[in-house]
Amino acid sequence: MQSWWCLPVVEILRTQGQALSARELQKKLRGTIAYKDFLIGLEKLADAGLLIPKEGSYFTLNDGFFLSSVDIPSTAIREIHRQQLRRAQETLEEQGVLEREFITKTLTLPADKVNDAKILIRQTLEELSEKLHALQGEGSLVAQLGLQFYQQSHTLSK
Repeated sequence: MQSWWCLPVVEILRTQGQALSARELQKKLRGTIAYKDFLIGLEKLADAGLLIPKEGSYFTLNDGFFLSSVDIPSTAIREIHRQQLRRAQETLEEQGVLEREFITKTLTLPADKVNDAKILIRQTLEELSEKLHALQGEGSLVAQLGLQFYQQSHTLSK
């Protein structure tokens, strides 16, 4: 999974419940993706076992297992995060405020509770995902929910 669109493709196939061709998949995505690069990415997803190619189409048996409960330091994951942030920037121009939501909250917490906060964020995100997934049906779409949590100051002292 080397591109921002890899997980959305798996989710589209999971939601559609049917095989789709590469062209059909690409048309369902927003954003610009070179078709040649898209085909290479689909092959990599198939090699990873996330897509199953069959007679010129792709389907998935994936059930949404992408939650990680631990931090996994990786250059590839950092690159996907960069791409997702760039894609979020693009949506500021592509999509109106009724189609997207950007919310920021600056907060203060004890420095020794950062890991606890990250665990709570992961749990909350998974609960939200399950609730929204249960609502899907005809007319559904795939959205990216990105949540960033990073430190803006050094540890404060009084």
